Amino acid sequence: MGNRAIVNGDVYDRSNGAVLTLNHVVITGSIFPNQDAILDNGVNEALAASAHAASLMPNRSNTSIRLTGHDDVTITGAPGETVVLSLKNFVLQGNSSFTLQGTATTTFVINVNKKFSLKGNSHIDLAGLQWNQVLFNVVGDKGRVHLGGNSIFNGIPMANDRTVELKRDATASGEIIANRFNFRGSSQVLHPAVVSQ
Repeated sequence: MGNRAIVNGDVYDRSNGAVLTLNHVVITGSIFPNQDAILDNGVNEALAASAHAASLMPNRSNTSIRLTGHDDVTITGAPGETVVLSLKNFVLQGNSSFTLQGTATTTFVINVNKKFSLKGNSHIDLAGLQWNQVLFNVVGDKGRVHLGGNSIFNGIPMANDRTVELKRDATASGEIIANRFNFRGSSQVLHPAVVSQ
């Protein structure tokens, strides 16, 4: 982590790992070293959750999301519905927005198997939902999950076989699950509270 990156919460590290911080990094919580058992359990849970999410049948017709130049897309889910998308690519740039709308009982599972990128002031917005109701399951090891250029991500990106990279003032609100993290340039990870509804 470098160049004024911020982690709002705790960092857990393995006995054979290292947390490297450079140039004014802020971690508001604690760094817990030697957390192999907790992390191994978390890895097993993440692998099972990813496999389950990938096995769900899509119930929306999108095959790729590519938004540029102030494009806006909204996908709405009904109360009690699990909305499932299976995408090749998820790319937002140029002040575009992707909005997920639902209720306290709606969930979204978005499987992505190739490129995942947010940049250029793009953002994922939630309407009537909280971050823990939205899972972006990025499968395979083809490239990094890239959040940059003042982009805003809300939800859970799960990238068990990839590196999640936040740079140039990107903000992620939720929980990040990845093989490796790379944070730079005033990027932030926020872990907002879940509000009972």
